[in-house]
Amino acid sequence: MTLPSHPLFVGFVTLVWATIGGFVFFHLHAPLPWTLGPIAFCAFAATVGSRWLMPGSVLLAARPAIGVMAGSGFTPVVVASIGTWWSEVLVVALFGSIVAVTGFLFFRYVFRFDRVTSFFGSLPAGLAELTVIGGSLGGSTKSLVLIHSIRIVAIVFCVPLILQFVLGHAVGRVPVAAGEIAAGIKDWGILIGCAVSGLVLGHYLKLPGGIMVAAMIVSAIVHGLGISSAAFPGWFVAGAQIVIGAVAGSRFAGIHWREAWVTALAAVTWALLLVAMTVAAAWLVTSYSARPYSTGLLSLAPGGMSEMAVITYALGIDVAFIVTCQVFRTFLMLTTAPFIARLIKP
Repeated sequence: MTLPSHPLFVGFVTLVWATIGGFVFFHLHAPLPWTLGPIAFCAFAATVGSRWLMPGSVLLAARPAIGVMAGSGFTPVVVASIGTWWSEVLVVALFGSIVAVTGFLFFRYVFRFDRVTSFFGSLPAGLAELTVIGGSLGGSTKSLVLIHSIRIVAIVFCVPLILQFVLGHAVGRVPVAAGEIAAGIKDWGILIGCAVSGLVLGHYLKLPGGIMVAAMIVSAIVHGLGISSAAFPGWFVAGAQIVIGAVAGSRFAGIHWREAWVTALAAVTWALLLVAMTVAAAWLVTSYSARPYSTGLLSLAPGGMSEMAVITYALGIDVAFIVTCQVFRTFLMLTTAPFIARLIKP
């Protein structure tokens, strides 16, 4: 019997499987179960050859909501303090640059990748953007997809585990809302309006980070001006985590591991090195800052922007500051990468 292969059916089955993973991890008392469970279950299914993948349209629909969640952390009090963040944001940019240089040397001289693939494989920014830009400039698209997929999954998986089991930081299993829970039609109307506005603006403005960043800006304006303090309820945040986890885990589908084992080895080694660098850098930075270690770790962690936004929101840890750092680093990397790549290209 042949099961339906329509994208909607495929997406439904994947979400059901991801949700089961979330429930399993929840009952295992794992940190961030609604993110880590779907990642683990979908990555396993993809690795063993399952054709049940998460259609890109699902993530496209989720990104505006993620942006609205991130923007809701920009309360009037937070907005008033943004001017004091510049030195800390510059530190994030510096760490991103150190990561890029270290990664380039690692891929180029340890695993002998070509210059373009080495450069774009080292950048701590978005998978989709780096793959498209790097591939158009002569890099290996397949290698870039694998390198960044493993990098994002490793960071997203390791950071909550480090916070809870190594540092003893309480990582709740139930998502925390950044503001007052949306209870009425007006609240939901404002949140949905922010998401739709971000979807439209992101389509036309072509911002780095796309519709997620556009929706975040609209939401930040609405919440920063005090027009609304509404936030999505916990069940909605858990749903967003399930989607993000399913998308991240499904990225391993279609990879021929026997052919790509060298690239996979390089990617795993780099991901582990990156986790160690992030842990050390966060310790160093927060030693000279008033920020707690958890904030430093999340602001420096070079996971995917959407993934880190959802994790930060779910944990309820300094959402506006951390998301600002993540967006700034991504913006810096994506805007400077094409120019630098042309300089190092043979």
